[in-house]
Amino acid sequence: MSDPKAAFARALARLRGRLPDVSDEALARRASVVVLPSGRRVAVNARRLGEWVGGQSVPRDFDVVLAVALASGGVPELAELRELWRAAHRDRRATPKSGRVVVGRPPSDAAALRDRADLADAIDTALREPDLRQVLLHRAGHADEAVEELRAVLAEMSAVQGDNHPRTREAADLPAGWHTT
Repeated sequence: MSDPKAAFARALARLRGRLPDVSDEALARRASVVVLPSGRRVAVNARRLGEWVGGQSVPRDFDVVLAVALASGGVPELAELRELWRAAHRDRRATPKSGRVVVGRPPSDAAALRDRADLADAIDTALREPDLRQVLLHRAGHADEAVEELRAVLAEMSAVQGDNHPRTREAADLPAGWHTT
C-alpha cells in the first residue's frame, strides 16, 4: 500500500458515505454517545471527522474510529479498518507537517475543501501590517454590501444606545480603516 493515510481516509469516507444526508456535526454527536464494547464513550469533533475523511489527519486513538463506524451503522471488516488505521497512524508520525494553513469553514462544508491559496496569501499579507486590528471576510465582490450592512447596524446602535456610547463610537470608526481587495 503506497499511501496508508489515503487508504484509511478512503475506508472512512466509505463509512461516512453511508449517511450522506447527515452532517458531520450530527454524525459526530451520534458517535459521541455510542457506548463502545469497553463500556466507555469518546468525544468526536465534527471538524476533526471532516479532516480524517478528507485525509488531512489521522485519529490518535482507534476508539474514535470505532465510535464513528458504529454510529454509521457498523462495519463488517472491523479488523481490516483497524489495520488501515494502524498503518496510517504509523505513517502519520513519520510524515512531517506541511505548515499549511487552511482558511475556510469547517470541513463538513464542501467549499472548505477547495484550495484557497490566494485568499490565504491575502490574509497573511494583511495581517503583517502593524496597524491592522482585524480582517473581515465577505462574499467576493460584495464589499459595498458589507459596508451598507455595517451602516445599518450603526444606525440601530445609535438609536438604542446613542451616538456617544463607547461601542457605537468604536463601530463607527471601523469603516475608515477598511481596505478592500
